[in-house]
Amino acid sequence: ALLALSFWQVMPSRDGYRLITQPLLEGLTIVLLWRAYRKQSTWTYVAAGAALGGCIYTYLGARLFPGVLVLFGLWALVTHGWPPSRLRRQVALFVIAAAAVAAPLLLYFATHPGTFSARINQVLVFQPGVVPMDPARALWENILKLMGSFTVQGETLWTVNDPISFRI
Repeated sequence: ALLALSFWQVMPSRDGYRLITQPLLEGLTIVLLWRAYRKQSTWTYVAAGAALGGCIYTYLGARLFPGVLVLFGLWALVTHGWPPSRLRRQVALFVIAAAAVAAPLLLYFATHPGTFSARINQVLVFQPGVVPMDPARALWENILKLMGSFTVQGETLWTVNDPISFRI
């Protein structure tokens, strides 16, 4: 409901940007995973996998979202030990469902290797030639600007910021 009423969702949707489905599918993936784990529902794991597979079609940044889930899985493995066989099978179905939904785009990436990371390579501060200064300094300055965008000054472009919003 909050996404439906959010300025930052409504404004890009009017222009037809595909990025507006990313938070929806990522949130749906997390909620379904949590629900599947709590209820031990195999079909909910499959639905969560389908939502995760759909994420890759939404926006370039969503290509990194499965990595977050992998890191969480590794953390759970380290802190809770090896899971029971039923949970391993359910997680395997989750991964298979995600791979099945994402397969057409993943096949395209496999046959056109430069397209998966083209934009990432253009903006990654650690890529040679992207920034004229020390990459670590550029990363730190970008982090400060990002933190400031939530408190000091938002985006000045009206298409991505509410002109009436409160700024400190």
